[in-house]
Amino acid sequence: MLTPSLQAKVLMFTRKYVTATMKWPGRLCLAVAIHFLSPVAYGEISCGVASSDLDVPLRASIEQTVRALPAQVSARLTTFYKKCDYMPAWIAGSQLSMQSVFVEDSLRHSESKGLRMTDYLIPERPQSQAMANTESSIRQFSEYDVLLTVAALRLVSDLRCGRVSPKEARADILDTCEAFDVTAALWALAQSSHPEGDLSSLEPSAPGYTRTKAGMERYRNLLSRAPKNYLAFDEISGAELTSPSMTPIRQRLALEGDLAESSGDGNSGTRVEDALGSFQERHGIFRTGKLDRATYAQLSSPIEGELRQLELTLERWRWIERSFPRPPVVVNIPEFRLRAYDEHLNVTLNMKVIVGGAYHKHTPVFQNSISSIVFRPYWNVPPSIQNRELLPLSRKNPTYLSRHGFEFVRGEHGEMRIRQRPGEANALGLIKFSLPNTHNVYLHDTPTPQLFDKVRRDFSHGCIRVQNPSALAAWIMRDETGWDEQRIEGSMHGATTFTVQLGQATPVLIVYATGFVAEDGIAYFLPDIYGEDRQLEQRLHEVTRRRNHEDLMIAHELVR
Repeated sequence: MLTPSLQAKVLMFTRKYVTATMKWPGRLCLAVAIHFLSPVAYGEISCGVASSDLDVPLRASIEQTVRALPAQVSARLTTFYKKCDYMPAWIAGSQLSMQSVFVEDSLRHSESKGLRMTDYLIPERPQSQAMANTESSIRQFSEYDVLLTVAALRLVSDLRCGRVSPKEARADILDTCEAFDVTAALWALAQSSHPEGDLSSLEPSAPGYTRTKAGMERYRNLLSRAPKNYLAFDEISGAELTSPSMTPIRQRLALEGDLAESSGDGNSGTRVEDALGSFQERHGIFRTGKLDRATYAQLSSPIEGELRQLELTLERWRWIERSFPRPPVVVNIPEFRLRAYDEHLNVTLNMKVIVGGAYHKHTPVFQNSISSIVFRPYWNVPPSIQNRELLPLSRKNPTYLSRHGFEFVRGEHGEMRIRQRPGEANALGLIKFSLPNTHNVYLHDTPTPQLFDKVRRDFSHGCIRVQNPSALAAWIMRDETGWDEQRIEGSMHGATTFTVQLGQATPVLIVYATGFVAEDGIAYFLPDIYGEDRQLEQRLHEVTRRRNHEDLMIAHELVR
């Protein structure tokens, strides 16, 4: 039977979190998949034999407890416990195992991994350290074992797979957990002599994930030190940066590392301007070193918002494959930046990109591979752009199409369509990186490189324009015989359109992360240009609400 304090804890969680999370609005984020991750192999589960006279009644009590729970919960637990004929997972002999202590501690500190402790109900320990041969004692230990398993199954799945699947978030990324055996993973943890290492192995090992998780812990430690009592912007607008009214601003800049703390309140205006410029760059604001309204709004916002951005990035990291057949290219949409990685996921190439506009032209989150490179490509204009943009312009100015290098050609089914001839003015520039996908999105050069000087670069119809296409091509073609950057440049500026089929395709990930710690060790918090963070946060609140409700139902069944 649940103790009164545990009953009270369940009810408190339900009132506080289930009710609150039902108020959150939102919708889902993006879905389909390309690369499969091999199943994680775990050693044979050691089910053992009866270790004490209490083993038989304890197994019977665990089975009875599992059967008493709501059907969906009971089914998950039956799958888990049937592996070992209802052997306890967290009891060794007549006492709680050292692994149970570790799992409890991990649940209590789950927020350090970007999870939410409110997603897990940690059971109260039995009243006595050793299980006695009484019905009451056996029931206390069996219920503890079952309840810890409920929480631990969630924790293992959350760390390995995330709380929300890519499909639920409408991300066109393979759900790498289709082959993940959460039951085997949890039994391995329950029987491990090094549970800390086993639990950590479920998380991504990529340096970007590790940096961001460490950054989140740093920002959690800043919460209690965050300045308060900001004045309204209109009250301080125009004031000297070194004035007393700017004290909270200087404190926040020092707290986040933009302003050297040792300088204190005696900073010169120039030094504070430099700190403001640093803060602006880290938050996707045009660097001026001036305290404008947008900068002030970000500076005076709670640090909890930045923490949530980091948490959402860790969630998305868990969707990604743990390994790739070849080092990948990754585009981060809200950062407007592309990175190419080595086999250890360390950055080897870094450049600006231009992505789809925030209004109706989003670049999708998806996963694919660059299989070929087209030099001096034609641009086959998509029907939507042809009908909504080019044809109306042509009606207003009959010479518009010919002046911009467009021509009419006949399509596969006899229909007339528009394409743009190769050349410097072509919308795709002089090179295109093909990655066949249902979104008709690819990477390419651009005839308008001046747009890379903008801080916010969401100007395309959805495709991704790259700042240094010849460097990207050289990196992708590094194993193709005879292709160096000089030949690539010559082909881009030549007279012939041709395609190079790559011997090995290069994986490409188009991702969405507004909060992260980059390879320079600096934490960035960028605008949520597509509203994806808001949508994912709503999905996570729904997970918490559903789990809190499930915990309440479990408590209700156990106290009957």
